[in-house]
Amino acid sequence: MDAKQLEQLKAPFPLEAHYWKPGATTKDKSRALGLAYVDSRQYQTRLDEVDTAWTITYTPHFVDGRILVNCTLAVAGITREDVGECSLRDENAYTSAVAQAFKRTCAQFGLGRYIYDVPQVWAAYDENRKRFSPQGLQTLHERLQRALAGAGDGNGNGRRQPQPKAEAAGEEPKAEGSNGKVTVPAMSDTITKRARAYELDFGKHSGETLGEVLDEDVGYVEWLSENAPDDKVCAASAYLFAHFGGNGHGNGKPFPNGTLTLEEALAFTIPFGTKNNPEYKGKTLSYVEGDDPGMVDWLAEKARSPQLREAAEAIVASRKN
Repeated sequence: MDAKQLEQLKAPFPLEAHYWKPGATTKDKSRALGLAYVDSRQYQTRLDEVDTAWTITYTPHFVDGRILVNCTLAVAGITREDVGECSLRDENAYTSAVAQAFKRTCAQFGLGRYIYDVPQVWAAYDENRKRFSPQGLQTLHERLQRALAGAGDGNGNGRRQPQPKAEAAGEEPKAEGSNGKVTVPAMSDTITKRARAYELDFGKHSGETLGEVLDEDVGYVEWLSENAPDDKVCAASAYLFAHFGGNGHGNGKPFPNGTLTLEEALAFTIPFGTKNNPEYKGKTLSYVEGDDPGMVDWLAEKARSPQLREAAEAIVASRKN
């Protein structure tokens, strides 16, 4: 495979090729988490454009009530593998596992990889019609345009990524550019103190400083880094999360019984990956819910961490409400 073919595979799909499916919904069903996807036929067409002789094989395995499908894809002389899985309780278990395995294997070549990093946002949802409202679709469409503007290299850079830059005396994190990208300075005591001192005047942590929120709910700081209505809070959150947000869910304190919200559950960061899904390390449960709901089911039953298990249980319960 030459460099030109690799770039062809990595290139984002056209904007109009993307669709949205609802993930978790709020309790009143007025909003849903938007999950972007592209039909598999678009993937196949892209493979045809790069190598008309591409080949693919699927090998199923059955483990602990789940079907695992190993996919082997050969494109332009290069072979890559990945796996898809689904609970056998799903009547379309094999089809679902195959579809997941196919797209994951394509991602090994860079094809569609950026979709995994398209920001998942809440948007207006029509529960009666089981679809996003026109207002919700506009919100999702605008966010996708912003994500694709930063995904030109096909390496999953659609999500706002903090970029290090040289530290200057007294410098603060800044939100720059019309696309909302955040430039994160190198770590310093001065910047850290300023970022931690920002006081929130909105949301569930209104009245608290970002430092206090970071210590108890790092997932919310990650959310603020992309969604805060105030640019300074957004930039300060991006700085704190970039330098201090890699240790799982805050300080590890258990959730007080009965106070965990769906938003908090979705923002919970998984501190580990699995043998079949190493990419889940550092991802939120909202990401896993969109990629493999069966994994969330498993975590709700098997996770050793009480916090992680409780968060997964909240997401599973929200599907039934």
